[in-house]
Amino acid sequence: MAVEVRGLSHRYPVGDGLITALEGVNLTVKNGEFVAVVGRSGCGKTTLLRTIAGLLSPTSGQVKVLGGSSDSARQARALGLVTQDPGLLSWLNVASNVRLTLDITGEEGRDERAQELLERVGIAEFARLVPGQLSGGMRQRVALARALAHRPKLLLMDEPFGALDELSREEMRLELLRVWEQERTSVVFVTHSIREAVLLADRVVVMNGQPGHVTAEVLIPLERPRLGTLEESQPYRELVARVRGLLWSEPVAHGD
Repeated sequence: MAVEVRGLSHRYPVGDGLITALEGVNLTVKNGEFVAVVGRSGCGKTTLLRTIAGLLSPTSGQVKVLGGSSDSARQARALGLVTQDPGLLSWLNVASNVRLTLDITGEEGRDERAQELLERVGIAEFARLVPGQLSGGMRQRVALARALAHRPKLLLMDEPFGALDELSREEMRLELLRVWEQERTSVVFVTHSIREAVLLADRVVVMNGQPGHVTAEVLIPLERPRLGTLEESQPYRELVARVRGLLWSEPVAHGD
């Protein structure tokens, strides 16, 4: 099992009190499974992802990643993380940004690995450019390549395409699908976009409320590989409508 979350709760200190972001969350992700998490602002999606990544400690409950702790998975370089901000170093070129963690660990063959990844995400010809010379979509391709550098067993993605225009976002969805088909890495993908979740995932987890909790899961039995034309199909539209209905069946949460 890639991820096992049991009875997870998390509270943030605010002033003299606490705000409960998550309450009693249960989630599993199988090895090689692509799971999307959807929910409105304030339901704790990012808090859940950051807890799985080991960046936050749960107030109560249990989180197991790849059979152990988040810390042990991170130390073994078995986790990859991609967020809305690519977090690239502006003074390094594209190839150096991708190679950065490999340079730190002194891994052999890092030039070849970086080149392979740049080709895989379709930007090998831009290897010598710096991030400021790239579009937002290209920067996210670099961030994805960097996250895959150590061949992680689990990839955590938090609204990675949220800052992109619609055309770039559509392009990156299809690129991610193509790369995932090759790597078959376990993925937890947080998004506000129902259409994006249904297009990408094997299973969509619906979160609602404040504090956030899992209210439903929807299996996505659409054939793979998935192409952009899938979004015009009746089965796809029905699944999108089903997930949307599960989100709107709960009262609106206020805050974020």
